[in-house]
Amino acid sequence: MLSRIPAYLRLLLILISLNSYSAFAQLDIWPHLKHLQLSFNKDVTDSLNIITTNIARAERLIKAAAETGDREILVQAFSDLFASCQVMYGIYDRSSRSRRRELPSSLPEELRKIDDLKHMAEANMNKSLVIKKEAEKTENIKELIALYYVAYDLEMLALLNKGRVLRVMQDYPVIYEYVWDHDMTVMDGLHIRIIREVIGEEETYDPEKEEYDLKDTQGVSFVVQIAAHTSEIAGNDLRSIYSGNLEIKMIHEENWYRYYLGPWNTFEEAEKVFNMVNLRNAFISGYHNGKRIGVAEARRRQAQNNR
Repeated sequence: MLSRIPAYLRLLLILISLNSYSAFAQLDIWPHLKHLQLSFNKDVTDSLNIITTNIARAERLIKAAAETGDREILVQAFSDLFASCQVMYGIYDRSSRSRRRELPSSLPEELRKIDDLKHMAEANMNKSLVIKKEAEKTENIKELIALYYVAYDLEMLALLNKGRVLRVMQDYPVIYEYVWDHDMTVMDGLHIRIIREVIGEEETYDPEKEEYDLKDTQGVSFVVQIAAHTSEIAGNDLRSIYSGNLEIKMIHEENWYRYYLGPWNTFEEAEKVFNMVNLRNAFISGYHNGKRIGVAEARRRQAQNNR
């Protein structure tokens, strides 16, 4: 009978039975934002420091209000949280536009990636708005918290992509082969994925089914990483990323679930596959005795072994 109820209503019914809002843990985007090491003048830096302080205060209020079930304080605290995120998003956006005016009108092909990052940032902000409107309709505190946290994650992902755009622009005319390690953009459909996982409509990826464990490899090896996240990614989501014939494998390291194709003994073999799959967020990673190392270092060791 439950299966006849629309998916969204089923989610709400299940959420009512949850004992804690912590079942919907937030994505920790802050380390990735700090890793970008963006440059701002003193006034902007001071404003960003105030914003991060306001965000931390709002998060503390949310935690306290969630324990007492005070809806009014919860709504206000989340409102402050979203307002701070949007101000920060605006700073990144204005800084990007200002920097763009300093660059040549025609940019190299290698910088086309910033258009994808812009679109993903805008899409996540729009998704967040939809989720927030759904949260406002619910009377249940747990439902409200769960949906608001998903909206917050989406806004933080939008900030991350806006920050990446600015990083690329600030680096120009130097152009790097940007490999956004610990990539989070695979979570563009985060709210949809969470709903599906909660109601059990998707089979989660089971690493125990894999016959190959990268940690058991000896010597130098190369893989094509197609996705990574702090929690396991559902099988259907993985297949939407890569639907080819090669087997998707997983390694859990440093609290990250990394999904990859391979491994191969040489960089050249991995590069052929990388070019063949042509996935936007894929990149080649190097390993030595099952430990992740830089690709350049892995290639150097490979060359030494071939002497």
